[in-house]
Amino acid sequence: MSWSSKGPILEPREGCPRLSQMHLIGSLPSILWQTPPKQLALRSGEIHLWRILLAERLIDPETCWPLLNPEQRLRTRSLRDPDLRMRYAQARAGLNLILAKYLGRPTAQIQIQRAPHGKPRLCGPDAWLRFSFTHSGELALVALSAEPQAELGVDCEQIRPRRHLLAIAQRLFDAETLTILSRLPEPLRLEPFYQAWTALEARVKWDGRGLFAPPEPDTPLPQTIHFIPAPGYCAAVACLNIPPLSDWLTLDLSDPFSKPT
Repeated sequence: MSWSSKGPILEPREGCPRLSQMHLIGSLPSILWQTPPKQLALRSGEIHLWRILLAERLIDPETCWPLLNPEQRLRTRSLRDPDLRMRYAQARAGLNLILAKYLGRPTAQIQIQRAPHGKPRLCGPDAWLRFSFTHSGELALVALSAEPQAELGVDCEQIRPRRHLLAIAQRLFDAETLTILSRLPEPLRLEPFYQAWTALEARVKWDGRGLFAPPEPDTPLPQTIHFIPAPGYCAAVACLNIPPLSDWLTLDLSDPFSKPT
């Protein structure tokens, strides 16, 4: 890793997605969300992807209280902005409901711990289930896999104007991606920026190393798939030996927040 006056610059690494290898967001595949089946089975090598639509109405976050663990409740109470507090509580309640469907236990009994670098994971008898969570705007996504070697990362971003876009790219992206962004007319930079950003975040969540930490030597790099989870959003999943998007099970969580159970 090298440094500029504005912070670290991630150097190009073999196997990392480049903008030259990507597509315009308008040409990315859109997800067809399905109603969850009554019985869920997550097998080795599979990816399940869930969508949580966050309610547009302003509701009391404590409506979600029975679905949150103590750490999530504490975090909810610490947020001062009412809209942010509402969406945080809804998104985490949805995450817990989804995990409970696979683990066969009430949400209150699910224990989420953090690895040394902060990556959240399940513990004890639930450690077989790997998950990654992201939330942006009115949308949250949960990606799941089923074995210790099937770590994965998911990131979703609402596409909206960003100030100082190239300055952010200079700090975070590889040199080739930065060059491509710099050469684009300003009105055309936004979507490629978000595609590069979601790829980077998904890879960071995959190994849990943090945004500025270099990967461990000889660590195999994950594959990354981009998609459109909803109009106005871009998302990516990173995983070793990732199956084709057409093989994923993509599920929609209905609104559980008015009357949690």
